[in-house]
Amino acid sequence: MKTMTMLRAPAKLDASAVTSLATKVRHAVDKGPGEINIDLSSVRYIDSGGLGAMILMWKSVDKTIHRLVFTNPSEFATEMLKNTNLDKIFNFK
Repeated sequence: MKTMTMLRAPAKLDASAVTSLATKVRHAVDKGPGEINIDLSSVRYIDSGGLGAMILMWKSVDKTIHRLVFTNPSEFATEMLKNTNLDKIFNFK
């Protein structure tokens, strides 16, 4: 049975904040196959550490049994991800 996990990113997405989020993603992965959704609607700030941590989360998920999806990106998050071309790599809803 596949699971669906919903997580919310904090307004300030820096390296320290993403550490907590990455831990939650690992717990979701441990639950078994499924989709992990991270809501970006509250994000108002992302620094390079936050972007790097998002990439590490993305790489850590086994794409054959899990799907990591970033949902409802705020206008700021959308612009930041477009400017770094990460919008072409990550899954969005």
